[in-house]
Amino acid sequence: MTFNLHTAADSNGWVNLSDRNSDGTIVTLDFQPCDGYDAIRVTVKNARTGEDFILYPENHNALDCFNHPYAFASKVLSSGRMDTVAH
Repeated sequence: MTFNLHTAADSNGWVNLSDRNSDGTIVTLDFQPCDGYDAIRVTVKNARTGEDFILYPENHNALDCFNHPYAFASKVLSSGRMDTVAH
Protein backbone atom coordinates (compact mmCIF):
# COMPACT_ATOMS: atom_id res chain seq x y z
CA MET A 1 0.00 0.00 0.00
CA THR A 2 1.33 3.46 -0.89
CA PHE A 3 0.32 6.87 0.40
CA ASN A 4 0.91 10.18 -1.38
CA LEU A 5 0.15 13.81 -0.53
CA HIS A 6 -0.59 16.29 -3.32
CA THR A 7 -1.49 19.96 -3.10
CA ALA A 8 -2.30 21.04 -6.68
CA ALA A 9 -5.97 21.68 -7.46
CA ASP A 10 -7.55 20.15 -10.55
CA SER A 11 -9.47 22.24 -13.10
CA ASN A 12 -12.61 22.08 -10.94
CA GLY A 13 -10.84 23.29 -7.81
CA TRP A 14 -10.56 19.90 -6.05
CA VAL A 15 -7.35 19.49 -4.05
CA ASN A 16 -6.05 15.95 -3.53
CA LEU A 17 -5.15 15.46 0.12
CA SER A 18 -4.18 11.80 -0.08
CA ASP A 19 -4.49 8.68 -2.15
CA ARG A 20 -3.72 5.04 -1.70
CA ASN A 21 -3.52 2.00 -3.93
CA SER A 22 -4.09 -1.47 -2.56
CA ASP A 23 -4.41 -4.52 -4.78
CA GLY A 24 -5.76 -2.54 -7.73
CA THR A 25 -8.14 -0.36 -5.75
CA ILE A 26 -7.28 3.34 -5.83
CA VAL A 27 -8.88 5.52 -3.16
CA THR A 28 -8.47 9.31 -3.14
CA LEU A 29 -9.43 11.93 -0.57
CA ASP A 30 -10.07 15.40 -2.02
CA PHE A 31 -11.47 18.68 -0.79
CA GLN A 32 -12.75 21.78 -2.50
CA PRO A 33 -12.53 25.00 -0.53
CA CYS A 34 -15.68 27.11 -0.81
CA ASP A 35 -16.90 30.25 0.91
CA GLY A 36 -17.67 29.16 4.45
CA TYR A 37 -17.85 25.48 3.48
CA ASP A 38 -15.29 22.89 2.41
CA ALA A 39 -16.62 20.05 0.25
CA ILE A 40 -15.09 16.59 0.73
CA ARG A 41 -15.11 13.64 -1.67
CA VAL A 42 -13.68 10.14 -1.63
CA THR A 43 -13.21 8.49 -5.03
CA VAL A 44 -12.87 4.72 -5.40
CA LYS A 45 -11.67 3.01 -8.59
CA ASN A 46 -11.24 -0.76 -8.69
CA ALA A 47 -9.14 -1.79 -11.71
CA ARG A 48 -9.94 -5.50 -11.25
CA THR A 49 -13.74 -5.17 -11.25
CA GLY A 50 -14.16 -1.92 -13.17
CA GLU A 51 -16.23 -0.55 -10.29
CA ASP A 52 -15.89 3.13 -9.48
CA PHE A 53 -17.87 5.53 -7.34
CA ILE A 54 -17.59 8.81 -5.49
CA LEU A 55 -18.69 9.40 -1.91
CA TYR A 56 -19.42 12.83 -0.42
CA PRO A 57 -19.10 12.31 3.33
CA GLU A 58 -19.76 14.96 5.92
CA ASN A 59 -16.46 16.60 6.88
CA HIS A 60 -16.25 14.86 10.26
CA ASN A 61 -16.53 11.44 8.50
CA ALA A 62 -13.91 12.11 5.81
CA LEU A 63 -11.07 10.02 7.26
CA ASP A 64 -13.32 7.07 8.13
CA CYS A 65 -14.74 7.16 4.62
CA PHE A 66 -11.24 7.30 3.09
CA ASN A 67 -10.03 4.37 5.22
CA HIS A 68 -13.18 2.23 4.78
CA PRO A 69 -14.96 3.38 1.59
CA TYR A 70 -16.82 0.12 0.91
CA ALA A 71 -18.19 -0.03 4.46
CA PHE A 72 -19.16 3.63 4.26
CA ALA A 73 -20.85 3.13 0.86
CA SER A 74 -22.77 0.13 2.15
CA LYS A 75 -23.93 2.07 5.19
CA VAL A 76 -24.99 5.04 3.05
CA LEU A 77 -26.85 2.89 0.51
CA SER A 78 -28.68 0.92 3.18
CA SER A 79 -29.85 4.17 4.77
CA GLY A 80 -31.28 5.38 1.45
CA ARG A 81 -29.08 8.50 1.37
CA MET A 82 -28.23 8.26 -2.33
CA ASP A 83 -27.30 11.95 -2.44
CA THR A 84 -23.93 11.08 -0.90
CA VAL A 85 -22.96 8.51 -3.57
CA ALA A 86 -22.30 9.12 -7.28
CA HIS A 87 -21.54 6.48 -9.90
